[in-house]
Amino acid sequence: MLKYASATDLEDGDISSKITYSSNLNINVPGVYNVTYTVSDSSNLSVSKSVSVKVIATSTPVISATDLEIKQYNNFNPLEYVSASDGIDGDISNKVKIVSSNLDVNKVGTYQIKYSVTNSLNVTVEKIVKITVLSNSKPVIYANDIYVNKNSTITFKENVQARDLEDGLLDVNVLSNTTDLSKVGTYDLTLKAVDSDNNEVTKSVKVYVSDNLETLKNGTVNTHPGIIK
Repeated sequence: MLKYASATDLEDGDISSKITYSSNLNINVPGVYNVTYTVSDSSNLSVSKSVSVKVIATSTPVISATDLEIKQYNNFNPLEYVSASDGIDGDISNKVKIVSSNLDVNKVGTYQIKYSVTNSLNVTVEKIVKITVLSNSKPVIYANDIYVNKNSTITFKENVQARDLEDGLLDVNVLSNTTDLSKVGTYDLTLKAVDSDNNEVTKSVKVYVSDNLETLKNGTVNTHPGIIK
């Protein structure tokens, strides 16, 4: 506080070095405080002067957000992964805004999101984070229509495959099946596969039940039910 005060005396000249002060000042708590300066000359004559010191609250908010890796095609809300705090205002996460973003969750790549937040003192800070979109390909079911003789015994998943770019070969399950092998007709078979990211795909094929495979539509003969496409 002494650097803000000076004193002079007619006989002694500059006596700033002899200034003392007393105060209840607390620079960590906003408010108005009194500071009393006192100085004595070589004749032991003393004078005092009181001044007011106002401590003004100042604070810079902090944005908490880290670089992320997310899966392609997934729903992603950037505001769910960021928070902000301020020394005066406390939690101001609800004031965070997205200034700019080039994120495309449908394309594998690296993107940037710029966040900003402003506190009650109108102090604004920004932060940029990197979002990496990783491949999340959906599986593909490979299956053909099935041609079978009446009263045959077949496994509807035989020679049917599902593959995923990340997981490789997947299990295929029968989701629905209307086939009645005791009756000639055309039936619906729906297959399902799910990968490790819970991407679910289905594929529907026809099941043709006949008395004679030679009589099937287009003259197509398939002596091996469920041939992979």
